[in-house]
Amino acid sequence: LVELDVPSPTFRERLDLWGRALPGLVEPTDLETVASRYAFTGATIAHAAHRAASCARLRDPTAPRVTLEDLGDAARLMFSHRLGTMAQRIPAGFSWTDLVLPKDTLDALREVVSFARHKPFLLEDWGFAAKLPYGRGVSAILAGPPGTGKTMVAQLLAKEIGFDLYRIDISQVVNKYIGETEKNLARIFDEAENSHAILFFDEADSLFAKRTSVQSSNDRYANLEVNYLLQRMETFDGVTILATNLEQGLDEAFKRRVRFSVQFELPGEVERRALWVSMFPSKVPLAPDIDWDLIARQFEMAGGYIKKAALRAALIAAETRRAITTEDLVAAGRHEYREMGRII
Repeated sequence: LVELDVPSPTFRERLDLWGRALPGLVEPTDLETVASRYAFTGATIAHAAHRAASCARLRDPTAPRVTLEDLGDAARLMFSHRLGTMAQRIPAGFSWTDLVLPKDTLDALREVVSFARHKPFLLEDWGFAAKLPYGRGVSAILAGPPGTGKTMVAQLLAKEIGFDLYRIDISQVVNKYIGETEKNLARIFDEAENSHAILFFDEADSLFAKRTSVQSSNDRYANLEVNYLLQRMETFDGVTILATNLEQGLDEAFKRRVRFSVQFELPGEVERRALWVSMFPSKVPLAPDIDWDLIARQFEMAGGYIKKAALRAALIAAETRRAITTEDLVAAGRHEYREMGRII
């Protein structure tokens, strides 16, 4: 009996397989994107390519062209997520135009997407795999005050990278029995690696907290959980996003191992004005004389609170089916301030 170890196709081999399966039907740049994005075997590529080509022929029987969206949809059908009750799928969405962030923050986010897209090329074609024996995954910390858009950005990153986004339910992961938390985390990371899912740890400081000096058995086992996470993060080749309101609460070893750290600040007056304007869909009737500068200057709030205030102002106007006015926005802003425990 001879046992042969057949390695998975490399990036260049996947690119060749996709090209053979879809000759002349796809733009070369799209082929490179899908080959870089999904580490499929030859059989899986053949099935996904057949699905994508079928969609293109249904859309245009005479001159079918397979788009990147066709390829992404077909590839996702190859996955079978089994993350169970420990994770919740969050729809990927939004576009770069939806973000109201400083240029430095946007540049940092684009770097995350760029690394995810070009990682196979860097590791295989340019040989960086020899310099990175571990820690090859895409990992990012999104740190900032509540309401500054961290979850929204996670959804955008998932859309741009092309993977499904799963928010980890920490209450279902952490278990009081010794060793159970590590087993739950192992299942999550293994499944995410097999199914190309992005792991989104919201309120990450509760799970990735700093290790403490051992004064009791509870401290010892809590430190063991953090140690396991450190090791698993280093061997995980997928995408991990950590969102936190308290970056200083994260273990320093985690921060060293995470490849990207993106800081979110409270919006300034210019950003707040843009946020207020962007919250209203095109169908919403707005009074032509709304004083956006007054609203932005008067209410110092993060985008999440501005969204709530905008909806509240729309409700005030909708009760009488009229256009939204400056007075509606001021009333909604005051109400939001009271809920935040602030005075104006």
